[in-house]
Amino acid sequence: EVAQASTLSDLFVYQCDEVVIVAKWFQKRHGEGLLIIFDGWDELSVELRRHSLASTIIRKGQLDKCSVIVTSRSYASSSLLDLDSINRHVAVMGFKVQEIENV
Repeated sequence: EVAQASTLSDLFVYQCDEVVIVAKWFQKRHGEGLLIIFDGWDELSVELRRHSLASTIIRKGQLDKCSVIVTSRSYASSSLLDLDSINRHVAVMGFKVQEIENV
């Protein structure tokens, strides 16, 4: 769904009449107070990682005051590391078998 989104209201999972109103309200405020979570950045094609509504929002081309969390496998996250709009990068490492068995 993210790949085909062309408006903020397209990104809402739950669609109802109020979504359009809420989306317009956030757009007027440039996204202030809005948190968007893009889960699975690595699942988008390389082209969509460059040219999509999601990438525009991440690059602060739209909704420049919103907060964005992007999850991705490491091989695809490298495209995000060079962006000036990214202010924090967190790598989550897996557990070793011994660490799991000790819990």
